[in-house]
Amino acid sequence: MRRPGMSYCRRSLRLMGRCMIADKLVPALRTKFPDSGMTCGTPPEPIAVFPAVHPEVGDVSIWDDGDEATVAIGDITHGHFGAYDGALSQEQIHEEVAKQVVAFLADLFADKVVLWRTPGRRLGGWYYADREPQGAGTTGCLGRFLASPRKAERFLWSGPSD
Repeated sequence: MRRPGMSYCRRSLRLMGRCMIADKLVPALRTKFPDSGMTCGTPPEPIAVFPAVHPEVGDVSIWDDGDEATVAIGDITHGHFGAYDGALSQEQIHEEVAKQVVAFLADLFADKVVLWRTPGRRLGGWYYADREPQGAGTTGCLGRFLASPRKAERFLWSGPSD
């Protein structure tokens, strides 16, 4: 059982005898987004949840999957953040993953990331608003889909977007 006042990081280090992504990521999230309403949990549940600012977008949930973090945005999409450099120590991997997630969330919360999903909600993804979506060239599947009459639903963190 969690002792009041004991941080998640110290508790998980003590119980598991090793560092986890959460040990680096949760403090970084608290520092970067102090007024976000973020709640914390312990694996296998999400280690952090940011409440939605718009119901159609949904909450952001983050899982510690060992050597990577999974970030889910409502039922729109999810992504994996990892550092796949064999020369890095476990601690360096966790620090890099924490940096990647914090940077992505800063962009997401600043409405710099466009989220999309198909009308049937079977596919989804994201791209940066100031860049062409990956695969969106004239021959890319995503580009053909986004340009089709069955246009994808698009969102920013703040809500639906055209």
